Amino acid sequence: MPSSDVILAVLAPIFFTQTASVITTAIVVVGLIMFLMRPRRFYFVRHGETIMNASHLKQGAEGGLSESGKRQAAIVGGGRAPGGGAPGI
Repeated sequence: MPSSDVILAVLAPIFFTQTASVITTAIVVVGLIMFLMRPRRFYFVRHGETIMNASHLKQGAEGGLSESGKRQAAIVGGGRAPGGGAPGI
């Protein structure tokens, strides 16, 4: 997403010159609104089952994924990231 300074630098000549037409300004504004309001998808995913979760024990930082948890993580991740984690994280 471009910063607001970049957007302002691009749009300033259109909005702040005396030769800008109303139609051009309206088209730019509508295009910008449509771009900013486009649908987005967010996925919230919990971790897979851990060894201590399977034993119904409270877990802190220790403990790894059980075999079932590793299968769950592989299913949710779909093999998208080479290290097994989420891409970009």
